Amino acid sequence: MKEQETHIVYVHRSKVTGNVFYVGMGEHTARAYTFTGRSTAWMAKAFSEGTDVEIIDSNLDKETAFELEEFLISVIGRNSLVNKTDGGAGTKGLRKYTKTTVTETWTEEYNTSNPTQSL
Repeated sequence: MKEQETHIVYVHRSKVTGNVFYVGMGEHTARAYTFTGRSTAWMAKAFSEGTDVEIIDSNLDKETAFELEEFLISVIGRNSLVNKTDGGAGTKGLRKYTKTTVTETWTEEYNTSNPTQSL
């Protein structure tokens, strides 16, 4: 039996810079617009800069969605993203964030973009 083609691949872009900061895949379009269940690094970026959602492709089977997600992450580069893994199934390339790392990065970005304010 063939798997249903219900998966999507999407990106989240900063409203400030327009740059992609997250590549994701989900079983339904709603996942792209859901802010719950995200990493601390994602939350820091999304709430400090705002988030625009772009659906890259839809009506994909799960395997194709994983492949596209992994490809996009490799092309954009992990250093530009808050993704915890290289994409696809599993935890390949798992990146662990500490609260200190996220706080320092967010504070630096926030203070740079808002020089008259500080945390």
